[in-house]
Amino acid sequence: MALNADHELIVLKGSAAEVGLRYGRLIREHARRKLDQFFETMEKQQGLSDATLIEQRGRYEELVGRLAPWWAQESRAIAEEIGVDEERFNAYQALREVDPGVLKEKIGIETGCTSFMAVGKAAPEGVSLLHKNRDYTVDAQTVFIKQIEGTYKYLASTDIPNVGVAYFQNDRGLAGASNTGSPTDDCAAEGFSEHHVMRLLAEKAASCEEALELVRELVDQGHFVFNKSGVMTLLVDQDKGLVIENTARHLAYRWVEGETLVRANLFLLPRMKAWEAEMTAERSGNSTTRFERASHLLNESRGELSALLFNEVSRDVGPEHPICRDSTVSAFTSVIPDEYEAALSYTWVADGHLKHTYYIPLYLGMEGVPKFMVDGSLWKRAHTLHEQNASCSYSLEQEGLEREFEQDREALERGAKALLKEGRVEEARAALTRECAGFARKAYERLTEEARKR
Repeated sequence: MALNADHELIVLKGSAAEVGLRYGRLIREHARRKLDQFFETMEKQQGLSDATLIEQRGRYEELVGRLAPWWAQESRAIAEEIGVDEERFNAYQALREVDPGVLKEKIGIETGCTSFMAVGKAAPEGVSLLHKNRDYTVDAQTVFIKQIEGTYKYLASTDIPNVGVAYFQNDRGLAGASNTGSPTDDCAAEGFSEHHVMRLLAEKAASCEEALELVRELVDQGHFVFNKSGVMTLLVDQDKGLVIENTARHLAYRWVEGETLVRANLFLLPRMKAWEAEMTAERSGNSTTRFERASHLLNESRGELSALLFNEVSRDVGPEHPICRDSTVSAFTSVIPDEYEAALSYTWVADGHLKHTYYIPLYLGMEGVPKFMVDGSLWKRAHTLHEQNASCSYSLEQEGLEREFEQDREALERGAKALLKEGRVEEARAALTRECAGFARKAYERLTEEARKR
């Protein structure tokens, strides 16, 4: 199949500045609009001028300089490419979690991510699974594979132009996702958001143990920023899982072995209940119902858990407080083999509302992903289809294509595994890149065709 401009393969690999320039060029238009919207909203709704907001970036920049200096180089390049001052770009990164729109979503009852995992004897033989439905402000999402010099390679997704990530899978065999936690008064106005922490884990943690130590250090030193709600971090590696619940100054965790675990948006570890603030019955009920619904659907299929089943559960729309809601903007299911080979771990990524997009399998052995995934075009195509059909009975036929992807993925993995066994690493990577990009192109073209029909 001939490549057009949208299908160009985007490789985000190299120095931080090189990656920033390449990425900034792709997201320029949407990033400019998002930044302008943020500063305008903050002035209108909170009376904060651009100058006042820019002055408040200092703590964030200090932490970046100390903990992730490559972010500064990347952000400088992105800001240059999209045509904004670096200080303005960093102010957005530092303060985006207190945007009235984002804050309303985080403390409201209409949104809230739902995540689940299966590890050990509860998982399919030989793999660990981690899933997240991302519920957030409805806006363009990016999907990319990134490797900045001196950091781990990882696949991730986030909203444009957030430098943090919502979920990830890295080439050391670790996958992670964050959920908004219980409401809390133990907050901090300055520091790293949950998305910044997710990225730091993607780039620097090789296991659940290393991730726990990194998060513990951030909490102990007061580097975590919170506004109204705590956070839950779910992680899996080759043989176990971990859930961390924390506020600005307090943390608890639980190891997960040989079982499934579900989280919505309430703290469940006893130690964290002491830091839970009063909440409405609606918020409590919303989270509890989603937790119970996901648990029920997974327990019904005990012994038959698979990535495809996780994807199916993620699309649940009933009865009350469904798992897939109007605020669901993307989802992923990471698959990590216990006999770990970095190139052969993969993630099913659904970019857009789950009723009107496809899950696409992407291997970490890929060199990059198509341009339409990085610049938000795939998400926008799915979002358009959802807007056209959200209020009617139309439903995108998804099972057939996704089953086809699974059959082709299995054949691809067998072939790539054989090449790796023979030491033909570059050929294996080329095959993974070519075939997975082909899956993505097919999904993108199907969505384009469906949007035209409607």
